[in-house]
Amino acid sequence: LATRVFNHQIAANDLKALRRASARAGLISLLGALIVFAGLGYSSWRLLGLQAKVTAIQAEIAELTPIRDQLSAANAALDRDNHELSEARDALASEKEALEETRTKLQVEIESLRAERDRLREGFQQVKAIVAAPGLQRQLEEAVPLSAVATPRASSARIDARLSRYAVWIEVPSELRGRIARVSYLFNHDSFRDKHPSSTDASADFRVEYTGWGCLDSVVATVVLKDGDRQKIVFDMCALIARAGAEARPEPTKVERAKAGVDAPLPTFEEPAEVPHVEQLDRPIDVPGLVDKRRLVDPDPVTPGEAQKRATRPTKREP
Repeated sequence: LATRVFNHQIAANDLKALRRASARAGLISLLGALIVFAGLGYSSWRLLGLQAKVTAIQAEIAELTPIRDQLSAANAALDRDNHELSEARDALASEKEALEETRTKLQVEIESLRAERDRLREGFQQVKAIVAAPGLQRQLEEAVPLSAVATPRASSARIDARLSRYAVWIEVPSELRGRIARVSYLFNHDSFRDKHPSSTDASADFRVEYTGWGCLDSVVATVVLKDGDRQKIVFDMCALIARAGAEARPEPTKVERAKAGVDAPLPTFEEPAEVPHVEQLDRPIDVPGLVDKRRLVDPDPVTPGEAQKRATRPTKREP
């Protein structure tokens, strides 16, 4: 009996210990399950947050993709512009080199012309000293062709939006002007009624004027001498006006006038205003090929005695 009671007590104690161990194991299992579920919940929450961020980043990437494409296109265009600028810079460098070469050539030509001018001045002094003897001066004047020393001139003055007052004249040295009887001009254009105006006024440089729409690019001046000889000078009236700094509008034809639809008067010649004759010795030659009348004007006047000394002095012959 005692043994049974003792064994029963031991079994009861073991049962209690087993129950306590089972309770502890269940508690531990419950805590582990809670920890696992908590970890899963946290992981799910973090995963949702990361997915939201990934979605936002993908949206930003989608928005930035067109900008990236635009920047790529802009970079490509910038590269092309840089290439074109490089080519333009190389072209400018070549043009600059060519201009420098042209400038050097022009400088050499200018120096050559200056030397030629000085030589001509020296030769003029020698010739003037030689012809200072009585009678030779007049023979030289008569031998010089007027067409070689005459200088055509032209001018324009605006009257209104369409009409201007135009003038042409012929400048000759004063010592040769007395040989001219008259100067007639040919305005070969269909809008001119009077195509052959003339002038005998030497004091006004044989000036003729007309009111019209424009100028002509070809005017023929016939210089009629008192001895009956005739010499022609052809000049570009519009070019002379443009060189003087005025507006040079070509004279329209009758067809062009009709197309414009404006009933404007045809060019009409008028008596020129009184213009005092002024020797314009400081102005450049307006027409290429004509001798400058300044060569017939002594730039360094000498007395008759000095001229006689120069005439008898041996002169150096030009080769």
